[in-house]
Amino acid sequence: MATAPTQYQKKQAARRATSDIERLAKTYQSGLFDVAQQQATGFANWTAETQRITAPYEAAVRKYTSEDFPNYQKQVAAANAAFQRETEAYNQTMSAYDAQVAAYRQRLSSYNASIADVSSNPSERVNITATSTGRSGTAYNIGGKLYSANNLPSGYFVENVTTKGTTRGRTVDVTQQQLFKTRDVPTFNEEPPKAPTMSAPSLKLPTAPVAPKQPSLPTFDTAAFSQKREELGKVYEREVGERKAAKQNVVMRRMSRGMLQGA
Repeated sequence: MATAPTQYQKKQAARRATSDIERLAKTYQSGLFDVAQQQATGFANWTAETQRITAPYEAAVRKYTSEDFPNYQKQVAAANAAFQRETEAYNQTMSAYDAQVAAYRQRLSSYNASIADVSSNPSERVNITATSTGRSGTAYNIGGKLYSANNLPSGYFVENVTTKGTTRGRTVDVTQQQLFKTRDVPTFNEEPPKAPTMSAPSLKLPTAPVAPKQPSLPTFDTAAFSQKREELGKVYEREVGERKAAKQNVVMRRMSRGMLQGA
């Protein structure tokens, strides 16, 4: 005949159940600690790898910002200054050339005007009064020497000129011989100004340095560690639940036996 469990046996069973749950809790905490350690190690490795990859990039950025780009800016400033000097010199040279061309054109225009005037008036009257030389007729004092009308220097000629005059109160035509000289045709042998051989300056800028390209960095995924924690929690809750259910079943069976024995 079965006997009901004593109070001591009940306490011992409760202690064993409690001890089993505490062991599960310790195992769960130990598992969480291991996951945390794995995550810390993974994060440290990720940090070291990231630093290894970014170290050359950061060094290149420091060189670019402290050396390459400032040197490029200096080169650009020097190129702009040189271009400005060359442009000023070019403009001064071209301005002087333009002034020479303008003066040349003015002289050429004056020459063409003189040619046109000589073409329309090829001779001009010489203000020299004829003098009588007796039997030889009239003579003209040209350059301090007397020349007869028939023996005038080259370019000189005598022509009858009719003008209006008055005689005894009447207007009459008066014809007189006048000395004329053929006008000299002007010459123009001046060459046009030569254009400067220099060409317009152009701005020559240096090639800009290439900025460092940021490298691709690895990612640190915490999802796997979260999943491990979640799995540990599920295992812990399941096993604790199983322990509690088993304990409850034992109690119920013992209570059922006790009731049967007392019947």
